[in-house]
Amino acid sequence: RPLGAHHIEMPATPYAVWKAIREAGDQ
Repeated sequence: RPLGAHHIEMPATPYAVWKAIREAGDQ
């Protein structure tokens, strides 16, 4: 599987929440 896929499987963390908000805001 591609590198970095494990990040998607990680539980929600402050960084993951921030990153999701960032990506949602960029769209």
